Amino acid sequence: MAKRKYTAFILVLPVLLLTVLAGCKKDPGFGGQATVKGKVYVKDYDKSGYLKSEGYTGDLRVTIGVAGAAAELDDQRTRYDGSFEFKFLRKGRYEVWVYSQCDTCATEQTAVVQEVELTGKKQTLTLPDFVIAQ
Repeated sequence: MAKRKYTAFILVLPVLLLTVLAGCKKDPGFGGQATVKGKVYVKDYDKSGYLKSEGYTGDLRVTIGVAGAAAELDDQRTRYDGSFEFKFLRKGRYEVWVYSQCDTCATEQTAVVQEVELTGKKQTLTLPDFVIAQ
């Protein structure tokens, strides 16, 4: 009798494990092994609209969030060469943005957004340069 219960348990266990694992879908966010990186290129204009200087710049805020969600996941400052890198992301769609000066906007700045999709667990995706005015 005990042998029958043990055999039934062994037959049911794989089915239970497959059911539990199939139900585990992780949403985009932190906890993975993927990376999104890029650079920010700044064009600095004077009040007359003439270009004073341009180049990759450090200490600019870059933000990442899940695509379609209002909340941000994380932000960081660019390095001296304008580079940034968000690590430990799971597969999914993300938005990365920086703010650019905007003389015609009510808040005097506008978001420059790039949407990206990570499709691999260990994928590293390099975005095209963000070009912003300052």
